[in-house]
Amino acid sequence: MSNTKSHAGTPILDLSQPLQPCSLSSLYNASKDWGLFHIINYGISKDLCSQIQTLSKHLFTLPSKTKLRLGPLSSLNSYTPLFIASPFFESLRVNGPNFYVSADNSAEILFDKKDSKFSVIIQEYCSKMEDLSKKILKLVLITTYIDIKVIYIIDNYLN
Repeated sequence: MSNTKSHAGTPILDLSQPLQPCSLSSLYNASKDWGLFHIINYGISKDLCSQIQTLSKHLFTLPSKTKLRLGPLSSLNSYTPLFIASPFFESLRVNGPNFYVSADNSAEILFDKKDSKFSVIIQEYCSKMEDLSKKILKLVLITTYIDIKVIYIIDNYLN
């Protein structure tokens, strides 16, 4: 955990730096006091993010009739059209635990065929996001475990 704070004062977690013991305390405090922290250097390239953004724009510019193949009345029910939740909200959802399979199934319905470019980009993105999620969860669990040990020691040995 970096000792620096973002422009809004949010604690920063720099994943390119090795985790130091003092960083665990900072991460714990950020989670406890703020309920969040800003993650930087997380290892997902700007190129991959740009490709995902381009794919997303393409998906949301498809005709409504096409997107509704995934809508509330479909078997996948992964598309929420405008005005169902809000006039400004439209979403395509992928479901876990295997997000790639979910996205690939939706793409096959939208495009009427397998789109290998879409599949490759989604596979890479899902893989990187899964690794990143595990790394962040591990760090948060480590800080929680340390907190549990401290509470246990205080409760059992110091009182």
